Amino acid sequence: EFYEEALERVPADIQALPVADLQPKDFRALYRSLIEKGLSRGTVNQTHRGVKQALAWALAEDPPLIERNPAARVRQSAPAPDWRKGVWDQETIARAVRASEGQLVHVPLVLAGWHGLRRGEICGLHIEDIDFERGVVCIRRTIEQTDDGLFIDDPKTEAGKREIPLVEEAVPILRAHIAGLRERQLRSSPAWNPEDNLICRDDGSTMPPDNLSSAWSRWCEPHGFSRISFHGLRHSFATNVLETGGEAMLGLLREWMGHKSVATTAIYLHSTQSFRQKAAKAHSKRVSQAMQRAGARVAELRRP
Repeated sequence: EFYEEALERVPADIQALPVADLQPKDFRALYRSLIEKGLSRGTVNQTHRGVKQALAWALAEDPPLIERNPAARVRQSAPAPDWRKGVWDQETIARAVRASEGQLVHVPLVLAGWHGLRRGEICGLHIEDIDFERGVVCIRRTIEQTDDGLFIDDPKTEAGKREIPLVEEAVPILRAHIAGLRERQLRSSPAWNPEDNLICRDDGSTMPPDNLSSAWSRWCEPHGFSRISFHGLRHSFATNVLETGGEAMLGLLREWMGHKSVATTAIYLHSTQSFRQKAAKAHSKRVSQAMQRAGARVAELRRP
């Protein structure tokens, strides 16, 4: 099952190549494209391990189907990400929210930039998952996109099933969006948006995550914003939360992000310029205070 899931991410054009013709460059290009689509480094590394093992079996055939394993010559599936690049601050996200009103990317931007949702989680949201009474958005499913189509799946881990507090500014935006969906359902045939998706295509069908990423990429620069990937909005959310609350927010942010380990969440903490500056100042202050105490102690000991 692990290898099947990994190989599902390999596009049809690569799978169609004779195995003997595969080159390391093919896999480097594949891993770059997966990163650009917003997949996590862990998921891309999982894909690399699956591809590498599948080709190892081809090498072990008698006679071997290939002379060497091209995936084994790729040092790593994806470079270590630099979260300082491709991150928007709160002011930039707020301006984008204002600028995108009435457009396809508006609500997805609110959910990713202010609440840290992944694109597959956004595409998998139903209207009922927005609980205004309790003030939370409930992550219960995700949409996976493969060459064979779209699949509804549970979050990958138990940590992925979570509830995230709604930002106050998001409430009227989501209420208005849902009201618009309900109005269109009344005006259209009963078949329009039958799944009650919060985000859907114009014909009411489920929004493919790739379509959402593409729409976002097309929107940024024409509207005066530096281009970041849609997944970069999730990074921005984590970075901005930690800029505000610091290390004390790590445990809570891990829950909101749906990370299995707090170590993953900590990546964002150490990448923020504000945190580095605050940490340096705090360290310098502690050194100064220690020196002052030491000086007072030495002076006291020298007294006759």
